[in-house]
Amino acid sequence: MAEQITDPTTTEDVNATRSLETLLHELAEARRLYDTAKAELDAKRIEYETWNAPLIDSVAAHKTALDHAEKLAREAAERHYEDTGESKPAPGVEVKIVEVPVFEPVDAAAWARQYMPGLLTLDEKAYGKVLREVTNSKTLTAVLPAMPGLMVADAKAYLARDLSAYLEVPDGSHSDSSNE
Repeated sequence: MAEQITDPTTTEDVNATRSLETLLHELAEARRLYDTAKAELDAKRIEYETWNAPLIDSVAAHKTALDHAEKLAREAAERHYEDTGESKPAPGVEVKIVEVPVFEPVDAAAWARQYMPGLLTLDEKAYGKVLREVTNSKTLTAVLPAMPGLMVADAKAYLARDLSAYLEVPDGSHSDSSNE
């Protein structure tokens, strides 16, 4: 089911040239095509996984065994180094001394706040939720210092999942879905 898919980012300004009804028709058709392709892929994936379940299970078991064997070999090489100081205990094995950071996250965050605030990143979604909660609560605004930001009314369009009514072409005829 290979179809020619056009890149919507290369088209003209859609809001200036097409009506909302036309755009909803195109959205409904795009959703229908996506859902059809996704269902086909999901069915093929289930078929593949069912058909290949023994191989998939075998690979997973071998990966678990491999990880365990690597862990044991590393531990043995590190013990050998600690006991003998020998950094190359066997061909293909080398123990290297590397520097590894060890710190308490709470202490590190406090230090970063004071000396390098750029190390800390803001969870914008969580901050927005707290801002909304604080702004809408007289109790919280009384005990917390003012937060930077404000809540503003903004129009946000929500599109129904089922737009099948728009699968009719705006002129009243039905779209030709036999070309899939």
